[in-house]
Parts: sequence; structure tokens; C-alpha cells
Amino acid sequence: TEITFAEFDKKYTKDPQEKQWLDGLFEFRDGTKVNTDLLFYSASDIFDYASVIVYEGKIAHMQLETVNSINEIEKGLGISFSDDVIVDPNRVGFDIIFNEKFKDENIARFPNEWN
Repeated sequence: TEITFAEFDKKYTKDPQEKQWLDGLFEFRDGTKVNTDLLFYSASDIFDYASVIVYEGKIAHMQLETVNSINEIEKGLGISFSDDVIVDPNRVGFDIIFNEKFKDENIARFPNEWN
């Protein structure tokens, strides 16, 4: 299961109040670093707010603030999450991880955490 950045970005609106981190530097717990996008999106039909990590043209991780069920999110995104997608409910919605490298516990520093 995957969602391309082009598909997602065409459908949803970036939050003009948030800094968008194009080619932002991520550092992983194993010491490796990668430049990729960390983007923030305004309310839509399926979420109230979203942060999205884009890696190699695909959504690697999305954190959605929403009251919708995971089934409603799948329907809204137009996909079905397969077993290789990690869906973690949190207090405000869901973390949806398409690329395990970008699980929060694997990331030592996000682009917005550099001085």
C-alpha cells in the first residue's frame, strides 16, 4: 500500500500557518541522516490536521488529527491499508506508517528540531 506525494498534495491543502520543511534534515537513531520533506496540512473531509513525511516521492508517515475511524480514513484516501502499513491510534487520531524507517521511535531528530 502506498500513496504518492503528488496524489496527496493535489487533494489536500498545506497549512499556511505552518513552516513547511522541504528537504528537511532527519537524523535516525542509528546515526544516519536523510533530507526529505516534512509538511503540514489544514483540515479536510477526513482529518482536522495532518503532518506528513514524504520520502522518495511517497508518503512515508502521516499523523492525522481526526475523529474519523480508520475505515473512514481509508475510504477518504481511496486505499485499503495492507498488513505492511502500521496504524497506531493516538489520543488525537492516528499515526499511519508506510515506511517503517520513519516510525517516531526510529527518528532521533526531526527537521524542526535542528538549531
